[in-house]
Amino acid sequence: MLEMAKQEHKTVLITGATSGIGKSIAVLLAKRGYSLICVGKNKERLILLEKELKAGVSFYSYECDIAVESEVLDFLKRVNSDFAKIEILIHSAGCINPAPVINSKIEDYNFHFNLNTKAPFLITKMLLEKLKENNGQIVFINSSAVQRATPNLSLYTASKLALKGFADSLRQEVNQYGIKVISVYPGQTATPMQQKLYAAGNKSYNPEKLLQTSDIASIIVNALELSATAEVTDLYIRPSVRNEL
Repeated sequence: MLEMAKQEHKTVLITGATSGIGKSIAVLLAKRGYSLICVGKNKERLILLEKELKAGVSFYSYECDIAVESEVLDFLKRVNSDFAKIEILIHSAGCINPAPVINSKIEDYNFHFNLNTKAPFLITKMLLEKLKENNGQIVFINSSAVQRATPNLSLYTASKLALKGFADSLRQEVNQYGIKVISVYPGQTATPMQQKLYAAGNKSYNPEKLLQTSDIASIIVNALELSATAEVTDLYIRPSVRNEL
């Protein structure tokens, strides 16, 4: 049996690292010996995350609200100065605010697109040179919402469709440099965001019936650790038992 190419000691930057899928990815990568750069908007939660990880893990954190352009540019300036190498970039931060279009405001539009689309663009663009130098990999945590129309999620879905288009085109641009781009489309997952959706729909929330963040983290890490001769482009994951909001 061939052993997957391990990537211990490689440096990974993860946005949305203190909650949900991003946190599970950080925990798993720490166990496998990666160096972590974790980004979150809550300093206390970043401190708690560091305490949860195994002793001796290489851990660096940046407090940043990536929905705010000025904060993103400042944090990227510091990261580029602090780190000579970044091999893997994982975009896990995201937001959702369900509402019908008739009740939506331009602030709602900006809320979704700034965090779900604009921030991944800025972060990717500013770190692309480092990723080119290291045959890097980029992971976009997208959503199964791109596969079907859902009422009251027009802005969220539009921002995620834009992210899909960005990732697909980016892949065509950067493959020549040895950079791999993976888009991940999870179905309903037991996260605070999913709990918010169930509450908005007045539905009973049973997280044990949904995908677990550890499931998704495991699949992503396996994809990252494939040999250089293989590339996963799209990962669609859904709960084994279908749930309806």
